[in-house]
Amino acid sequence: MKKYLILLSVALSMLLPAATSLAADLDTLPPPPPPPVDHLRPATYDWSGAYVGAYVGMACMDGSITDSTTSLSYLNAGCGVKGGGLVGYNVQMDQFVFGIEGNLETTGNLVYNMQTGADFKFGYDYIGRVNGRFGYAMDSTLFFLQAGGAYGMGHLVDNVSLGGSDERAGQWGWSVGAGVESAVTDSLRLRFDYLYTQFQDTHFTGCGGCDVHGGGNEHEVRAAAIWAF
Repeated sequence: MKKYLILLSVALSMLLPAATSLAADLDTLPPPPPPPVDHLRPATYDWSGAYVGAYVGMACMDGSITDSTTSLSYLNAGCGVKGGGLVGYNVQMDQFVFGIEGNLETTGNLVYNMQTGADFKFGYDYIGRVNGRFGYAMDSTLFFLQAGGAYGMGHLVDNVSLGGSDERAGQWGWSVGAGVESAVTDSLRLRFDYLYTQFQDTHFTGCGGCDVHGGGNEHEVRAAAIWAF
């Protein structure tokens, strides 16, 4: 019996240093890596703050032009590509977002009417708008409505086939629309929206006296890239 106790004591004395060394090794093991972090955007996106952006879109007009010397009316309708820039500021309260935004855009002629007695082009050298916005945020997605005032520089080219005569006139109006915006990263957002702009009737002295009715009643769809601060 004594022999077995001696052997057990020797075995324990041999194992004790190994166990102590293993415990020390366990104490020096590196900590586990942290869980992966989504660097694209925070879990709950904050829509408050200033932003700038640029957009391209397709615009269509459906107004009319009346020659005041003959009282004949002609369709002032057509479509074209637009582009512009925007700047704005949002304030978020819970899931509701309030903001103000200004944009300035330019385009070529949207209308080219060559029907008998017409022979004119019409478009806007530029259109500027200031719109209020109201939206509902679902984390990184914002659904919004917008409405405000507009000012455009109408551009009429009469007698196109004979070389044309250019005339410009400013037109006041209003706009209303809706859209959806999504945050791709903390700063980058993508937007798609629709905007309707109605301009006042305007008189051009060219073509013997032409009255532009509705200024074109513009329907516009736009895609924008926005950088938030």
